[in-house]
Amino acid sequence: MRRAATLELIVVFGLTVGFWWVSMVASAVAGHPRSETAFSTRHLVSLLIYESVAAALLVPWLTRRGWSVREAGAPEPFDVVRGIGVWLMCEIAFVFAWWTFAVVQPKTAQDLAMAQPFPGGATQTWVVATSVLNPIFEEFLWLGYGLVALESRIGLRAACVVSIMLRVSVHAYQGPLALLSILPVGLVLTLYYASNRRLWPVIVAHVMMDAIGLSQFLAS
Repeated sequence: MRRAATLELIVVFGLTVGFWWVSMVASAVAGHPRSETAFSTRHLVSLLIYESVAAALLVPWLTRRGWSVREAGAPEPFDVVRGIGVWLMCEIAFVFAWWTFAVVQPKTAQDLAMAQPFPGGATQTWVVATSVLNPIFEEFLWLGYGLVALESRIGLRAACVVSIMLRVSVHAYQGPLALLSILPVGLVLTLYYASNRRLWPVIVAHVMMDAIGLSQFLAS
C-alpha cells in the first residue's frame, strides 16, 4: 500500500474540506447562512465549478505522487445491481436513525419533518448534473482516495472514523439533519467500501440518493 505523506493529506483535505469549512463560516459571518442558498441553481453551479477545479488540480498532482484513479477499479455492469443494494442499506439506516430520534425526541423530530430548511430552488438540468457529478467527486474524496490514504497512516478503523467525520462536517450547515441523514448513510457507504474495496457501487447508491432526494425536495 502506498503511504500517503502528511503534507499530501493536508493539501487534499485543506483544498476540499478546508474550503467548505471556510465558506460556511464566511457565509455565517456575512449573515447569509449556506442553508439559505443550498440547492439553488447558483449554489449547485458554484459547487460543480469548484469540484471541477479541485479535481483538475489534485488528480494530476496525486498521480505524480503515485496515486491513480484506477485504484478504485474499473466500473462493471453488475455495479448497478450492487449499487441498488447499497442504496437500500442506506435507506434502511436512514429510516432507523430517524425512527430512533423520533422515539427519543418526538417534538424535535416533528418540527424537523415539517420544516423546509433549504429554501433555494434549482432547475432540473443542474439537479441532474449535480446528482451525477457530485457523488463521483465526493466518493473519490472520502473513500477512493481519502480512506485509503488515511488507512496508510492511521489504520483502517481510525481511517473509517475520520472519513465519516469529515463527510458529516461539510454538511454541518444542515444542522441536526446532518447527523440524522449524512451520518447513517456515510456509515453504510464507508463500511461497504472498507469491506469490498469497490467504489462504483457506492457511487451508484450516492447518485440514486441525490437524484431522489433533490427531486423530491424541488417538487415540494
